[in-house]
Amino acid sequence: PSAPTKEQPARGVTIVKPERKTIHREVAQPGLIEAFERTTIVARIPGYVLKWNVDIGDPIKKGDILAKLWVPEMESDLKLKEEQVLQARKILELTKAQMVTAKSQVQEAEAAHSRAQYTHDYWKGQSSRFDSLVMGSVLDKSTQEETLNQFRSAASALAEAKAKIASAKAVEKEKAVAQEKAEVDIRAADAVRQTQADLVGYATLTAPYDGGVTQKNVNTQQFVQPATGGKGDVLYVVEKIDKVRIFVAVPETDADWVRIGAAATIRVQALQGKQFTGTVTRTAWSLQQVN
Repeated sequence: PSAPTKEQPARGVTIVKPERKTIHREVAQPGLIEAFERTTIVARIPGYVLKWNVDIGDPIKKGDILAKLWVPEMESDLKLKEEQVLQARKILELTKAQMVTAKSQVQEAEAAHSRAQYTHDYWKGQSSRFDSLVMGSVLDKSTQEETLNQFRSAASALAEAKAKIASAKAVEKEKAVAQEKAEVDIRAADAVRQTQADLVGYATLTAPYDGGVTQKNVNTQQFVQPATGGKGDVLYVVEKIDKVRIFVAVPETDADWVRIGAAATIRVQALQGKQFTGTVTRTAWSLQQVN
């Protein structure tokens, strides 16, 4: 150039070596906050609402009574089933008493048989001895006949005693079978009563866990129907909110970077951008079509 120019400074070159470092990649996407658990409370039996105890926003504890239904016919049927159980137990007590009596009768028959056996053996011995004496002309024939009659009478009494033992044992066996049947009847009646009690228990709607009420669709004297085919009157909706779930839809290009255990930061706009830290606990690996 015709005009003098200022001398350009020399450019420096720095030589470096590559290093291995961890690259941190962040995936930022909007998410949804949902209750950890959400349960709809429906009726298991038809009935009228007798009383409701909680409203929207009320905190609840596990086992708290949310509402009670009025089912008078089921309660009356339950009382009938309870009376039938009591009746079956009374019958069992009666059969046990009869069983004791039957055992006593067997013992009495066996004792009578022992006495009859002793008498039979005694007169049998006497009859044999008197036969020898008559043959030796020591005793007369009439005495022999009298002894023989006593022996025959003792034999008949022995046979009668054996028959009474058999009869008493038959009665004992009959009472034992009756006692077993009474015990079976009690179990059957108690099972029917328990089934009815379970149905009546469905009239009391209780909280499944600690949480809060988010919906209430129940009013006093309202008739409610049980849920059939997955549908029914939703009386309450309760949610467990002491712990919540954060659901985030991640684009396919970033999905592989989101692993279980990865650090996560949640910024809640409703809390003026307050941040919470945690970790990824689950991934669905489900593809969703976006229109």
